[in-house]
Amino acid sequence: MLNKWKWNIHTNTCPARLLNPVRVSKESTATLVIHNVTLADSGTYGCVLVLTTRNPITSKVKLVVTSLPNITLNPSSSIIRVNESEGLFISCSAVGIPEPNVTWLRLRDGGKFRKNQGVGHVTINLSNITRNDSGIYNCCATNNPKENPTCRSTTISVQYKPEIDVVQSNDTVSSYNNGTVTIYCLANGVPSPLFTWYDPRNRSILTGSHTVTGVGVLELVTIDAGSYGLYKCKAENLLGYDEHIINVTQTGLKHLILLMVLMVLFMRKQSSKSCFENQVRQKLQKKGF
Repeated sequence: MLNKWKWNIHTNTCPARLLNPVRVSKESTATLVIHNVTLADSGTYGCVLVLTTRNPITSKVKLVVTSLPNITLNPSSSIIRVNESEGLFISCSAVGIPEPNVTWLRLRDGGKFRKNQGVGHVTINLSNITRNDSGIYNCCATNNPKENPTCRSTTISVQYKPEIDVVQSNDTVSSYNNGTVTIYCLANGVPSPLFTWYDPRNRSILTGSHTVTGVGVLELVTIDAGSYGLYKCKAENLLGYDEHIINVTQTGLKHLILLMVLMVLFMRKQSSKSCFENQVRQKLQKKGF
């Protein structure tokens, strides 16, 4: 009986926007196809099955045409810099049809952690912000379960004054006259701190120092007795500074003699080893190896 069925698009009730130009067609058994769908095509569509011996059977379906959400962040900067202990307020608005669901997510350690959610407009309010709040935050909006969420991200950079890591930094180092010693001073801070070194007379040292990603390095030549004493490392950025004292002491004569003896013994051992290897090599050559 199915091959005797006939169905038509009722032009009297079909909206003019679908007929001029024609954007509807029939496919397979009672399948209506709408081409180049627009927002105006949202609405209720009906199908009426007319029977010869019974009352018509009617079925209706609601079509919801969605538009991708358009997201606006305030502040709109991709990187937001804020000082530690201050407050930060970020809003996310999403416009679309239907009105999108909006969620703030924090990306951390490879995971996503929900911070807040709502419809159309959502905010995150970080009061008394700390350096642990630094990171990437995503605002995602969705209004169609068959579409991937639309997202925009911002990075929060929490700035704080330098703090010297006294555990990792040198505390006391030893050297000898005309010797060279390297001193390290490690500090955390955002922005990255700049390092200044001061000698035991509190005079700034202009040569022999450099910085490598949060580490102040001083190459110091200890010429005479005036080269020993308390050296100061100062780590500084826009928000403040921190200081650390490093004591440079003179190596005692006994320690210096012991060091020289050890070096002589090491050189003799290397020389003896080389002589033994030469003797073995000569014997092997005599035997034809």
